[in-house]
Amino acid sequence: MLEPLHLGPEDEEVYRALLATPGSAAGPLARAAGCSVAYARAALTRLAEMRLVQRRPGRPVTFVPAPPDVAIASLVNELHSGLDQARLAIPDLLAEYQRGRASAEPGGLVEVLTGPQIGHRRFLEIQSTATEELLILDKPTDHPIGGVDFGGEAPMLRRGVRCRGIYESSLLEVPGRLRYLRRLASLGEQARVSPRLPMRMVICDRRLAMLPLAPPAATAPAGESVALVNPSSLLDALIEMFEDYWRRSHPMWARRGGDGVKGLSPAEHETLQLLGTGLKDEAIARQLGVSMRTARRRISTLLTRLDASSRFQAGAEAVRRGLV
Repeated sequence: MLEPLHLGPEDEEVYRALLATPGSAAGPLARAAGCSVAYARAALTRLAEMRLVQRRPGRPVTFVPAPPDVAIASLVNELHSGLDQARLAIPDLLAEYQRGRASAEPGGLVEVLTGPQIGHRRFLEIQSTATEELLILDKPTDHPIGGVDFGGEAPMLRRGVRCRGIYESSLLEVPGRLRYLRRLASLGEQARVSPRLPMRMVICDRRLAMLPLAPPAATAPAGESVALVNPSSLLDALIEMFEDYWRRSHPMWARRGGDGVKGLSPAEHETLQLLGTGLKDEAIARQLGVSMRTARRRISTLLTRLDASSRFQAGAEAVRRGLV
């Protein structure tokens, strides 16, 4: 049970024997633990160094255990602190590794991985190692089954990783996608929408980018392929491309309140949110669960209240008034 503290089974037997008979010497403890006296003395020395037991001088030398709740909790905290220090060293060590690899093997700056579910598995690995920021470009794909699913950032958001996503407007028409993105927004994801995106991509902590490549034919046994881009001028260009699209994209979710349009009903507010995503009337009606006539009436009402003659003008006015 105490092996994670680097104590062997025999050490633990000596320790448990001392807990049962505090103030014992090495001889009686050896008999109780079923080991030699020499081994008991060595085990007691290790336990004393770990502050689990205290030595009492005398003839013979005896030992008493420290309160286990305090002593073991202290050791666990020290182990966690050490692991945290090791984790903090990862970025620097990784940078050294990648610099060395780049100079010795420039081709390693871009890796291509192929295999069944390789994109999904690699994304899960990236997700588990993200500590600061995840950047996502997402658009519809013809290969939803077995493809890379960039919708797994909820665990990262819960542990404080900043997530920014840019979504192609046509992706929001995929059943269930908009509802899922609402949930991510409630967890803290910053989402924007763009009429068109050039690719799907995820960038982790600005140190690794993953791009799904065109998968082979469905009958091919190799499965899908992804490209991994390590720190390099190419990665810098991909990050700058993301930031450029971020600047040119529109926030996906409108904020309640703002000056100008007062008394928006929840239905009107939701319609304004969907209108800002660039969805067509049919898609907006489907997302709202209303008829086409009702959706168009709500859109027309919003255009009037925003004093706008077009969707584009309505979007610009909503931004000006702080509604999106």
